Amino acid sequence: MWLLATFYIYHAYGDRPSAAYPLAVDTPISPSGSHVIAVHARGHSQHADSGSASHSRRSSDALEAGLGLHKGAGTLGHRSTLLEKKAHEGPDRALHKVGTRHDTGLNEVLQILEEEPSLGPVKPGTPWPSTGRTVFSFTVLILLAAAVFGVTMLGYMSAWPFSLLLDEPASAVERVQGYALSDKFFANMLFSIVIPDSLDLATSINESATYSGWVVGIYKSLSLLGLAFGMLLCRVGNKAWIRNLYPCIAIAKTLTFLGCLMFLVVVAYKDTIPHAKHWLLFSRGLAGLGSGMVMLATELIFVHTTTVAERTTILARSVFNITLGIGLGPLVASATRSVYIGLSGSTQGELEAVMCLPVVVSMICLIAVYFVPAGGEYVQAETAQAATDAFIEQPDYQARRMGILVCGIICCFRALISSGLETASAMILETDYAWTKNLVGIGIGLSFMLTIPGRAAFMYLKDRLTLVEHLRLNMVACFFASIFLFKTAENVFTVGHGGVPTLLLSSGSILYCAIYQLSGLIEGIMTTFALPVGSFFTVDNVILFKLIMMDSIGRAIGPPLARMQVDAGGKENGQDCYAWQQVAMTLTTILLTEAVLFRSMDTIREFGKKRSNSFDSCGGASEMPLTTGEAVASKTALAPALPAIPEHTKSAEGNANSPADDTDG
Repeated sequence: MWLLATFYIYHAYGDRPSAAYPLAVDTPISPSGSHVIAVHARGHSQHADSGSASHSRRSSDALEAGLGLHKGAGTLGHRSTLLEKKAHEGPDRALHKVGTRHDTGLNEVLQILEEEPSLGPVKPGTPWPSTGRTVFSFTVLILLAAAVFGVTMLGYMSAWPFSLLLDEPASAVERVQGYALSDKFFANMLFSIVIPDSLDLATSINESATYSGWVVGIYKSLSLLGLAFGMLLCRVGNKAWIRNLYPCIAIAKTLTFLGCLMFLVVVAYKDTIPHAKHWLLFSRGLAGLGSGMVMLATELIFVHTTTVAERTTILARSVFNITLGIGLGPLVASATRSVYIGLSGSTQGELEAVMCLPVVVSMICLIAVYFVPAGGEYVQAETAQAATDAFIEQPDYQARRMGILVCGIICCFRALISSGLETASAMILETDYAWTKNLVGIGIGLSFMLTIPGRAAFMYLKDRLTLVEHLRLNMVACFFASIFLFKTAENVFTVGHGGVPTLLLSSGSILYCAIYQLSGLIEGIMTTFALPVGSFFTVDNVILFKLIMMDSIGRAIGPPLARMQVDAGGKENGQDCYAWQQVAMTLTTILLTEAVLFRSMDTIREFGKKRSNSFDSCGGASEMPLTTGEAVASKTALAPALPAIPEHTKSAEGNANSPADDTDG
């Protein structure tokens, strides 16, 4: 029996015992005279490849099997086996015991060993490359990232060599606008760059898919606290807000760099740092704190460095950078992983290599602050002065307040949908379709790049459709795209091509594009509703409310909520659970838009025609925000608060983009 058990283990777990699978067989005699065979097998750490969602490091296993043989009467004695698994926490040990009980023989023991692969030794995964090759790979990768993102920052700020392409050196206004645009791009890229690796990171520390969503979302969640600090320094009501713009940006970028650096350290030493799961969230949240702190400063830069005529262009560029940053995050992560694997020849360390990028990016942004001029050099004095007239309640102000609140709720739902879309799609592709992390990043990034041609189509149609028609067209697109997120719909349209998530990516790209266009229109209407100084719903408060609803609530809760739905439904129903959530939130926003927002616009239109500072006079075709993203807040927000906005003489028939007139269409 001893030889039989040894022979079984010999052939089941390898050709021969080796250093990787040390086997020791002991044969003590039990008090009852039975031979008990204890087989110990301890394997080394196993590292999952880049395509699995399992642990990046598995603890080594130890197997103790007790096989009993009762001697007597020439028959095989019956001693049972009771399977008992006991896992000890720690990076290098997990213990599995097979006890004994009556009525089970050797055949049943062997059957248990055969059916329970977890009882066998764990084969080692891809080993780490040599120390010299690892250092070389990380050095080349960091230098390459610094060169790429450094040149990108130089381009944003119109510095050398890009200044050679200009007729004259860039002004202080152009430099600070470029830096504000770079913040929109880099901050959103840091938000989405962890999406392909977040699930693998969570499972490596024995956490759930919901936790992986929080790894993504907490970056935006703690931006609320950063936004509060930014309000203390840069709120327009603060007399020193112009002087405080520069220190606010510098402090924010320092916090972001420290958070990214801490996140990298915790990722690299997560197996040895106590409470690593909490430190991961804390470091990620610290980076988000810095990102939130600079939000208001960039919004004020867009407002107070442009005229009404110039504002459309700068806002369109801002929207493009927001969308580009979120879409390119997963793509950049996949490219970095491929470069590292090519240099090192191993998948070990790929996660740390990807997490080096946020450190490099945040360092470049921090260094670039040195070249940002002080606030007094670029803020236009005439736009920095608020209206001094006493606040007088008007008949349409209550409708404006209702419109602002509803727009904020709609923006929150839109942020929930868009942020959940990216994280849930990544999880579904990785777990249900067995895509590698590289393919996940490339697939999601490229599909979300549909916003670029979608933006071009929107600009082509902006003068051919009214604002309400634009809203309804995008709402219909959102609804039908969310319908096709269901796995049932995918099975119908991809019959004969099982395992190909074509419809998931296609419908997701359409939904993402339509959401951003619709959200931008809603944000523009929201800021147009802002009331003069003296009311709670002033320009800066409306901007603050919008940022809280979108970033601190919507984009913070969206990722963990979406992954919780996918995880709860499992492989069979997870995608459908997530799709139901998207459909429900899409229908809610459609209902709020049709039942509340359009009625508020009707009321404002009726009273606005009787006022010199009417809603129609602030919403001409040249001013009405037809862009998307955070930056739209500034374009028409100054209309009710600043006296410098010129009157428009365009007729009501020609004012196709006025939300007040559009309600008739």
